[in-house]
Amino acid sequence: MKKIPVPVVITKEKVGKKDIFVALCPLVDVASQGKTSEEAIENLKDALNLYWQEPESKKITCYEEVFTGTIEVSVSRRTLNEAADCVRT
Repeated sequence: MKKIPVPVVITKEKVGKKDIFVALCPLVDVASQGKTSEEAIENLKDALNLYWQEPESKKITCYEEVFTGTIEVSVSRRTLNEAADCVRT
């Protein structure tokens, strides 16, 4: 079996009191989750394999290219702290 590189975005999210990791392949809009980033990636690999086994008629269109970047958006003063907390690195 041949391996191909695919882009992946990993986010850490809070569900109740627990952290989960979500791995997303924006190329085909397929995602999976796990207790760790490694588990999320392994689950995404499984999900992508299942996705590519589906007949063409059931698949969504694959994006030719995926670009990522940063933009600036205007937020009200009331939500500024919440928005700033969300984008801090």
